[in-house]
Amino acid sequence: MMKKLQMIRDDFLTLEEGCNKCLDNCRARNLIEGTINHYRQSYVQFAKFFDMQTKVSDITEKVYRKYVVYLRENYITMLCNVSRTIVYHYIKVLK
Repeated sequence: MMKKLQMIRDDFLTLEEGCNKCLDNCRARNLIEGTINHYRQSYVQFAKFFDMQTKVSDITEKVYRKYVVYLRENYITMLCNVSRTIVYHYIKVLK
């Protein structure tokens, strides 16, 4: 019987590293390249708001909500949905 994989919490993971890990996860799940490119473009929006060297663990719910408002004021709603997916990935991986 195979052992269940266990994620190791990395409190020092930066947004840039987290984005790269998320893309690696997408590739491992065999998502189509168009979907992966869509996520990659969403990271460009992250970089316009966040310093990509910020630790993922420093992104609080309050900071995230400010980011969502920023997206809604400056970009289309679809990006909010993609960003929410990305943040949920971080939360799931880091717990």
